[in-house]
Amino acid sequence: MHKLLKGGFPVPEGHVITTAAFEMFLDHNALRSQVTSLLDSRFGDVYEKARRLQKIIETAPLPTSLLAELDLLRRLNDYAFAVRSSATFEDSRLKSWAGQFSSFLDVSPEDLPSFVKRCWASFFSATALMYEAGTCQVISSLGFAVVVQRMLEARVAGVAFSIHPVTKNATAVYLEAVDGSGEALVSGSVTPFSTVLDKRTGNRIPIRGSKVFDILSSAELRQLSELTSEMEASAGVPVDIEWAYEGDTLYLLQARPVTGI
Repeated sequence: MHKLLKGGFPVPEGHVITTAAFEMFLDHNALRSQVTSLLDSRFGDVYEKARRLQKIIETAPLPTSLLAELDLLRRLNDYAFAVRSSATFEDSRLKSWAGQFSSFLDVSPEDLPSFVKRCWASFFSATALMYEAGTCQVISSLGFAVVVQRMLEARVAGVAFSIHPVTKNATAVYLEAVDGSGEALVSGSVTPFSTVLDKRTGNRIPIRGSKVFDILSSAELRQLSELTSEMEASAGVPVDIEWAYEGDTLYLLQARPVTGI
């Protein structure tokens, strides 16, 4: 988030609960040895191991300093929040970890502390533990952060790739969109509108059989194409971004390298 803000990208207002805060939480509750011992154990049932790990995180109290930080955030804003997980080893060029960790939308200010812990606990879910077993990443490195952002009242939201994910055409931007927030798209509960844009002009390239793309104007499609291309230039690699329009304002919610190229 800080990198995107520094780069001048349109990111929703928010705050980062850093990896240091998570480590402070572990030390405050003397949990580090307990967590690493469970991670390193040969406990047969990964689901039971995950359940125990998550219970440890979710039931431990937050340090007073972190509670005060969240309380300040709550008092400054009376709107709902998006609470998003963010791991230091997440979204690399080799492994994306996409969908492995939990993020939560429409979190009320008073529920922020419990949802921050639920984000942390999701790093020890059964699916995350099993996914980690097939990678060179070490989940016990404990590099976990949480991003707390103002919850947008999204008119339309979606994803965009700066390279076509199927054809690998580097001159195209592949776009998917849904009405409202992007949760329905990410969860797969609806079929999104999709289109391909010429990266050089921002104009649409027709796709046979796709839905009529009428939820974004031509100017908004060009703006999305430009944002995706700018993010790719900033990252130095093809990217996959999540975006949303609140009214007429475009926001960049997340960006990651495209894996498997």
